[in-house]
Amino acid sequence: MNKDWDWIFETYVRRFTSPDGRDTFETSDELVKRIILFSDLSPHDTVIDMGCGWGNVSLGIAPFVEKVIGIEPNGTNIQSAKRTMQQTSVRNVEYRKGSFEAPGYAGKVDKIISDVFRSAGGQRKI
Repeated sequence: MNKDWDWIFETYVRRFTSPDGRDTFETSDELVKRIILFSDLSPHDTVIDMGCGWGNVSLGIAPFVEKVIGIEPNGTNIQSAKRTMQQTSVRNVEYRKGSFEAPGYAGKVDKIISDVFRSAGGQRKI
């Protein structure tokens, strides 16, 4: 199944972004803190951030691990994540276009994290 992820993003992202441009939960420091707390990250871990969006979580966990691979189906989001990373000193994050069905990465990883399931309804989370 080939989905138009760019269209989906443009159609639905505004449901999660406040009209005045304030941070939403997925861009907040609180989400990053919770992921760090619950994911038991190690300095030697390679971690996939599945559905990385704008890259906030990827950049937030990067200091705690060896490498982060941010995988995102929306090309606009990937470009935004790359631009944001260029404004930081973080260099152990790599962004790739991909999805749960076709991640575009075949290397070994230690952990996979994702916060996108909170956006899925009911049976879609299974």
